[in-house]
Amino acid sequence: MFQKPLGRILPAAIAVACVALTTILPGCSAATPPPSGSAPPAAAPTPTPTRTGSGSDADEPETILMSPAPADAPPTTFTFADGESMSRDSDIGWGDGFGHDPGWARDESQSSPGRWTYVNTAGTCTAAFRMGRLGDAGDMNDRQASAALVAVSLQEDLRSFDDVAQDGRFFLNQLGNSWVEHSQFTITINDTSYFTAARAFVKADYDVSVFVTCRGEDISSVANEVLSKNVVTIDLE
Repeated sequence: MFQKPLGRILPAAIAVACVALTTILPGCSAATPPPSGSAPPAAAPTPTPTRTGSGSDADEPETILMSPAPADAPPTTFTFADGESMSRDSDIGWGDGFGHDPGWARDESQSSPGRWTYVNTAGTCTAAFRMGRLGDAGDMNDRQASAALVAVSLQEDLRSFDDVAQDGRFFLNQLGNSWVEHSQFTITINDTSYFTAARAFVKADYDVSVFVTCRGEDISSVANEVLSKNVVTIDLE
């Protein structure tokens, strides 16, 4: 049961503890997380994000348009262990799949360099995206640092969160059957549900994350939509 403040910080000593913010949340109960590996339900064809525009370590995401998945593209996953091959020069970012989606509108009042937020047309859910420098992760690997980012967003004790955060997947680049591993968690606080997913790239000193908030909506289906329409971009060349 969580009784910690909700917010996100970049820890200077991330392996030690979370820093408490000022707003204390009332009694909370964990909700069932969306299934690990959050590709959309089987359909023909599978939606595949296509990147447009360019940018490296930029403040704004690339625009993503949906197109059919290549039928002959082999399934691939950029694992936590694969992050060991990266460097600070690695090109990582978000591909924005909501820019042309009629179901979501960007909320400029909640957007800033490296952070942007979308609100669904019903006004019941928000999806806040972030990308930027990770900060000091100590001796953590990508899996541990990703779980720590999720823990920090929920202000949960990092020492116990490895057993709580679950593995999931972001879409990777423009292949509908390619993914990048992340850590995720879902929680319900009174009548509001939260979903957070994050991937830390320790060697690259970079991270990407998304935080979904819903009131009166099924958080699992909304989180699945968010993960199905937005991609993490990694230059694998």
